[in-house]
Amino acid sequence: KFLKPGVIHHTIFDRIARETRKFQLTLAFVDQRPSQIDEEVYSQIANTFVMHMIDDKDIKRVVQTLPDSKKWRSVISGLQKRHCFVRGDAVAVPSIIEVLDYKDEVNLRNKLGIGKTLSETLKKIEKSDVTKLEDD
Repeated sequence: KFLKPGVIHHTIFDRIARETRKFQLTLAFVDQRPSQIDEEVYSQIANTFVMHMIDDKDIKRVVQTLPDSKKWRSVISGLQKRHCFVRGDAVAVPSIIEVLDYKDEVNLRNKLGIGKTLSETLKKIEKSDVTKLEDD
């Protein structure tokens, strides 16, 4: 595991994780065990997306910096299918979001407001009331 403590410092991922903001980069980690991610790397994570978890150590790591962490622990352990706990710069307050079901393409297109074809979608965009920003 490349993010395991003791291993991370011998890889390029250590530097990338610490210095992404300098280069205006976004780095995404996907891990089923956040409790095993190195502390220094974890402290650099700007946003966390969490699906259902049951391991207490993993939940504790996710909620450790949140006020009222006991409440959030129970929320995370009770998340339903296709629901996600989000915290960080991406949201004003820690939130629960529903992840769209990508299996049903027609339903997905309707929810996203896009047409059946690219030309249909472009026509819809052209008709919309989008205000264009002008250069100063």
